Amino acid sequence: MGVVQTIDPSASASRRSTDRFFEGVQKRTVIQLRWPLVILCSYLLLYAPNSWLSPAHTNAVLTFYLLTNATLYFVGEDFFDSAYFYGPLLFFDAVFLATALTVSGGATTDFYVACFFTVVLSCVCNDSRGLLLVTFLAPILYAYVVFSSATTHDASVYLRLPFPLVISMFFGYFAQVERIKRQAREEQQAAE
Repeated sequence: MGVVQTIDPSASASRRSTDRFFEGVQKRTVIQLRWPLVILCSYLLLYAPNSWLSPAHTNAVLTFYLLTNATLYFVGEDFFDSAYFYGPLLFFDAVFLATALTVSGGATTDFYVACFFTVVLSCVCNDSRGLLLVTFLAPILYAYVVFSSATTHDASVYLRLPFPLVISMFFGYFAQVERIKRQAREEQQAAE
């Protein structure tokens, strides 16, 4: 006797609707996901307690970084779906984030570990629900670690708390897009 397998149409439809969001890198989504990263990095640099940059240099760097995201509004939509475009963009943002954290002087080892694991988990998640879970749990777990320690905290800790959320959303989006594209290529190759 054959086994009959039933498929829940609502589960399949909801999965397809979330996967449709990740079918390709969308210009508007990238710009909107990048603004929180740009703003948080800018605040870290602007309010760095022991910055080795002069105020004029800090303002020039911040203006440049803000303009990099504003410039994306004028880039063609088709560029955003190319790994040759968003790969360097991701690399640039990762380097700028690390530089902002180093210059601000407020980041501790636990923060770097939290950011690193958030990036890894966001890129390893195989479905959008897993990414959503990482996105919301990462800042909560980081806040728990920070506030359960016995050390005193300065005001910059509140700027660092949303970083795992922003990192997970930004880098996880591109990881999910690549996963959906890879699945589509595999399905196309299997059909041939």
